[in-house]
Amino acid sequence: MKFNQVIGTSLLFILILILASCGNNDSSNKTSADVDTDGSTDSEQYDSMTIQLATVEADGHNTTEGAKKFKEIVEEKSGGQIKVDVYPNQQLGSMRDQTEMTQMGSIQMSIAPVSTVGSFVDDLQILELPFLFNDEDVMWDVLDGNVGQDVLDTTKGSGLKGLGLWAGGFKQITSNKKSIESPEDMKGLDIRVIPSESLINQYKAWGANPTPIDFAELYTSLQQGVVDAEENPLVTILSQKFYEVQKYLTISNHAYQFHMIMANESWFDSLNENVQQLLVEAEKEAREFSKNMNQEQNAEQLQALEDEGIEVNELSSEAIKQFQELSTSLYKSATSNEEKAALLKEIQDAVKE
Repeated sequence: MKFNQVIGTSLLFILILILASCGNNDSSNKTSADVDTDGSTDSEQYDSMTIQLATVEADGHNTTEGAKKFKEIVEEKSGGQIKVDVYPNQQLGSMRDQTEMTQMGSIQMSIAPVSTVGSFVDDLQILELPFLFNDEDVMWDVLDGNVGQDVLDTTKGSGLKGLGLWAGGFKQITSNKKSIESPEDMKGLDIRVIPSESLINQYKAWGANPTPIDFAELYTSLQQGVVDAEENPLVTILSQKFYEVQKYLTISNHAYQFHMIMANESWFDSLNENVQQLLVEAEKEAREFSKNMNQEQNAEQLQALEDEGIEVNELSSEAIKQFQELSTSLYKSATSNEEKAALLKEIQDAVKE
């Protein structure tokens, strides 16, 4: 072999060794956080996208803060590939508007009271029944498991994909006319309700005059005397400053206000499996965050309302029994079809266990 050929072959061999060494160094410099088990980085696992998530409540409310937590988790775990834009306080429209926008696909996700979503998915109205749950811990034990998934599955085929039931708190009653201490005090009372057939029927059964009014118009309606009373959890009564236009607060715990986080069904089904899994896991973590926040703040909220000067009373056991008796007809009408009857039985059986 000629001398020049030997030198050329040697140099080529050295160059190959150098390139191999550089490649090994690049690989070793990547941390476990940068590389997944299949060798791909976080950002490589997910398509770039932006999710619009609308909420009903204002900043500071546990559902909106939970939405922000969802955003934080999704953006972090996707390596910034998936962005979540949160629109709180009905920025994109009324509760119904935002639910319709999700159903139509104008936005990808929203969080709304089940009272609103029940107008789109009739079976969900089962959760609106008064005195269905008396203990919050038992309630979450039931709804965080298979029963809760069966409830969410009622949204199939509606254009909405139910992802989770979020904490809103037990509902209480406020009034500007008189303290509500028994069904007798409800007679003839003009009370605002979320536009929901089940809530309208509830207050008619209790002797009141229910008036459907959108949430955005509620404060003004109370202020101007369009209605004299309303129902909401403590967190909403406080955050919306209803104590400024209401004199009396009754701790009734007559029903729980669930919120549902949901996605457009077709959009969610079109996502890659890894994106779906990320959203499901993020929702579960954000749901727990929101629930814990709601429970921790409950006692503080009651004290804050008392400090604002609203008169507080609590329903007696006798009054609760009277309201329950008046609610019997609601349970009968709510189970007018087999699906709803089966769902109610499943919930009641789980509560007893």
